Amino acid sequence: MSKSEDFVIENCVLKKYNGTETDVVIPEGVTSIGERAFEGCSSLTSVNIPEGVTSIGNRAFKDCTSLTSVTIPDSVTSIGYRAFRGCESLTSIEIPDGVMRIETLEFTDCKSLTSIEIPEGVTSIGKHAFWGCRSLTGITIPRSVRSFGKEAFDGCDNMFVICKDSDSLSALSDLRNSFPFYLPETGLSDVLKPFVKAAIKGFIRVFGIEKYSDEITDEYFAYFKGH
Repeated sequence: MSKSEDFVIENCVLKKYNGTETDVVIPEGVTSIGERAFEGCSSLTSVNIPEGVTSIGNRAFKDCTSLTSVTIPDSVTSIGYRAFRGCESLTSIEIPDGVMRIETLEFTDCKSLTSIEIPEGVTSIGKHAFWGCRSLTGITIPRSVRSFGKEAFDGCDNMFVICKDSDSLSALSDLRNSFPFYLPETGLSDVLKPFVKAAIKGFIRVFGIEKYSDEITDEYFAYFKGH
C-alpha cells in the first residue's frame, strides 16, 4: 500500500515518487504526473492513475523495468515523450480516447508489449515510438492518423499492421519496415500509389493486395518505374 509520505506533490502535480512499493495507487487530487516522477523505479510492478489526471510528463515511467500493468484514466489527454521507454515488462496498455499524439520514443524498448490500442483521434505517431517492441504482434491504425515519425515501428519483427484508411497507408509507405500490412476495404486510388510502389519494391510486405489485382494496371507499373 502506498504511503502519502512517498509522494512529492506540489500544486496538484506529482513531482516525484520516493517509495519502494511494488503496487502504487496515486493519490486523489493529483492532476498531472511530472517529468521523471517514477523514472527508474525498478521495483514498481503496477500503478493506478486516478480519474482527474490530465497529463503524464516526459520520462514519467522511463526504465520502470518491472512494471507490468498501468491503469490510465479517460481524463488523460497528453502523454509525454519517452514516458514508458524501457518498461520491458509491460505487456499491454490502453491509451485514452482524448490523447491525440503518440510521442517520440514513447514506448521504445517495451520488449514484452504484446498489444496496444490506438484510439480514433490520434493524428500522429512519433519517431521511434514503438522501436524495439519485438513482442508486439498486431496494431490497428485508426482513420485519424495522418503522419508517422522516422522508424516508428523499427524492431517490431513479429508485427502486422491493419490500416483503416488509405491516407494512413500512404503515410506508412515511407517507413520501409518489413512487417506486413493489411489493406483497407477501399478501392485502389492515387493516394495508394506510394504504398503499393513500396510493396512492389520490397520495402514492405502486404496482405490483401490480390483483391486489387484488376486495378493494378500497366499504368501503375509505369508510374512506379518513373518514381
